[in-house]
Amino acid sequence: MQKGTAISKSRLQRRIALGFRSQCRRDFEIAVPFFGEIAYHPRDMHNRPPKKFVPTPFEYHQEIDLRIDSLTNLGAGVGRVDGWVVFVPYALPGELVRTRIFRNDKNHSQGDLVEVLEESPDRVKPGCSLFG
Repeated sequence: MQKGTAISKSRLQRRIALGFRSQCRRDFEIAVPFFGEIAYHPRDMHNRPPKKFVPTPFEYHQEIDLRIDSLTNLGAGVGRVDGWVVFVPYALPGELVRTRIFRNDKNHSQGDLVEVLEESPDRVKPGCSLFG
């Protein structure tokens, strides 16, 4: 089935009954507007936190400015906010970065790199123009 084509409601119900859930969710997005029901939209998933998200010490998708102190053995940057450890991939020691928090664990948080505010002298421009 090609993306963007509609399927009949009975065919969608048959797929759900047979257990084709991953494909049904995609088909449900396409089929529902034709039947006047409420459509599932993947954008709605990003507006709310995951079920097991712990909202302390940072909120879901809260952006913070952070100075990176060191690297982990896996290459992620390590920064601290009032003693609380935050891991940020693609960050280098000495950089000031803007981070979006996506997970709070028991003793640390993990965030995505949004923007590098002050670059480290160790940062090298990538050879490929498509990276970053």
